[in-house]
Amino acid sequence: MAEPKIGPRRRFPFRFEKMWLSHPNLSSSVKDWWNVQVDGSAMFQVSKKLRHVKEEVKKWNREVFGDIFVQKFAIQEELGLIQDKDQNEGYVNDNFSKESEVFSKYHKIIAQEETFWRKRSRSLWLKDGDKNLRFFHISTLKHMAANRIGHLVKNGRRIDNEDEISGVVVEFFAELLKKDTLLDLEAQNMLVDIIPKVLSDNQNHNIDVIPSKEEIRSVVFSFDGSKAPGPYGFPMFFFQHFWEVVGEDVSNVVKEFFGARSIQKELNATFIFLIPKKQGIDSLDAFRPIILCNSFYKIISKVLTSRMLNILPLLISPQQNGFAPGSQILDSIILFMKTFIHFWR
Repeated sequence: MAEPKIGPRRRFPFRFEKMWLSHPNLSSSVKDWWNVQVDGSAMFQVSKKLRHVKEEVKKWNREVFGDIFVQKFAIQEELGLIQDKDQNEGYVNDNFSKESEVFSKYHKIIAQEETFWRKRSRSLWLKDGDKNLRFFHISTLKHMAANRIGHLVKNGRRIDNEDEISGVVVEFFAELLKKDTLLDLEAQNMLVDIIPKVLSDNQNHNIDVIPSKEEIRSVVFSFDGSKAPGPYGFPMFFFQHFWEVVGEDVSNVVKEFFGARSIQKELNATFIFLIPKKQGIDSLDAFRPIILCNSFYKIISKVLTSRMLNILPLLISPQQNGFAPGSQILDSIILFMKTFIHFWR
């Protein structure tokens, strides 16, 4: 028999689960948790409130919502006992009523489990209503196995230890991201001199004018709420679902960014996630890094890019077909703009 693996338990980042929204008292609880008194700038207040909600919801999940897999097993056991009693004693009204009640709880827990696996399976093409939980489970396991870094090779040496692999990854990207790729000041000034001025002062002003709460709300609700969250662990659906509670604070953060032209470090933190370009690779050069940004960065960048899209026809001539909507070049420009915003502090 294999020896059990001994070592510190891995800590996974917090993630606000969509299945929690099915609980009747969560909305009132989030409202109470969010409305704590915090002094300071809008960004500081939201950072503190998100931390507070995170700690409270983790406690609420342990003490109130509970483990859905344990609950599912208990409900199945209870249902089995009732059905055994029906076979032994015959169907009576009391048993039928109890069985219906337990069946109702079972369907509810199944729906929550489906939501849990749907998020992890990453099968976003699947429409609501399919309760094929085995499919979700298998998709999740395949997704995790495909993206797992089992070993790396550095300087001809194979590295299998998980802690060593983590160290190599951190070292690789720390070296990569500290490289100065910006042009020096003289070269930047030369570029400014040779690029003709196309936009009016009013058009330039409209790009970075402080947005209204209505514009910010429209951007927030334009997102796919199920996308992976950043380090804070709150996906966009959290802000969409609780907009009446958090909307004022979210809007103040975005407005503060446009006024100060800087963003708090915590709100701009990101995860770097490595996607293998093919199976069986063991070099970090063969992974494609993607950045999982916080929701506030996504909101701010989309406000800016939406405004930029309105003036791109003035900057791009009709003959430049490569910049047509949907083209890779235009997508690259938008990606560059978002990246620029990310490092603009």
